[in-house]
Amino acid sequence: MREVLPMRGYFRFMAKGVRVDLKVEQAFLKEVLGDTLKKFLEGCLMSGICEWKPVEEDTPATPTSAPTAVPVEQAEPLLTLPELRAQANVANNKELVTLVIYYADYCQKNPPSNEEIRRLLREELREKDVVLNSMTTYLQRAKRQGWVAQEGKRWRITSTGLQKIQQMLGSSTLSKGA
Repeated sequence: MREVLPMRGYFRFMAKGVRVDLKVEQAFLKEVLGDTLKKFLEGCLMSGICEWKPVEEDTPATPTSAPTAVPVEQAEPLLTLPELRAQANVANNKELVTLVIYYADYCQKNPPSNEEIRRLLREELREKDVVLNSMTTYLQRAKRQGWVAQEGKRWRITSTGLQKIQQMLGSSTLSKGA
């Protein structure tokens, strides 16, 4: 196990709307932050934008201003795949596999493989064996439409696929006549 380095310095970096305060050993900065950031920080130190101030070990860091709360957009509650399908107007199975890829790639931030798509269809959507057996055909049809793309063994939703999903969900905001 690695030995914890004692804190012997206080580093403050300030830029437009950003402030970074670090109370660490200078050697620790070099090791953890790497050479690129170290060069950047050295440039800051040399130009006077920031400075290195050694402090007493028992002296707590005193911030110059109280942290301000930044309002964060409220995230939409995550839908489950069955809820998403209930909202969508799915006309055929290539639209269904596109919806599954959208759910995994865009909503869950995890591009699915063939096995994951098959699992989602079987376990979450309770699709019949006929759909599962022909899944590759539906994936290829959706790929030909430009709705999905394959990166190695993973499937990704494309911008055209996102437009198709918007149409299926009834929330299309596509520009007219452009």
